[in-house]
Amino acid sequence: MPGNLNNKRKEKIVYLRTTIVLIPCFTMSILKIRRKTEWVNWTRDTGIYLDDIKLGIISNGQKKEFTIEPGSHTLKAKIDWCGSQRFPFEVREGQTESIVIGAYRHANLLLVMEVLLLVTHFFLRNEYGINYVIWFAVPFLLYTLYYTTIGRNRYLVIQEDEQNNDL
Repeated sequence: MPGNLNNKRKEKIVYLRTTIVLIPCFTMSILKIRRKTEWVNWTRDTGIYLDDIKLGIISNGQKKEFTIEPGSHTLKAKIDWCGSQRFPFEVREGQTESIVIGAYRHANLLLVMEVLLLVTHFFLRNEYGINYVIWFAVPFLLYTLYYTTIGRNRYLVIQEDEQNNDL
């Protein structure tokens, strides 16, 4: 027999002593984003981009908190093919930056005015034969058309949050 089965192989277990070295690192900062509640964009989610990297999405009226590195950053928001201007900001270690995102100025009011004028036009046209009321809606429609075409990168507005609400 090549070897005795009764002879057990003795293994020596060596425990290595390891030293854990903690390397001090910087404290992360917090970016709080609040999206306004709006009628014009209530069905669409807004993409949040920090330094051209997508952080996530935010829904109508929602508040979110993101952990980011301290330093200078640019924030951009996109909704469908429209978006915002780049918003530069700087955060220090441990600092919280609060941001609010919403549609262009008077977007909710314009939506209501456009709908009311169109309903009024159809009512007056069908009941009394008055056809000129639609022309009152043209300025409102042109204003909206600008923000969805030529001014599409001004459709959303990013500002510092004055309310600074806790999440």
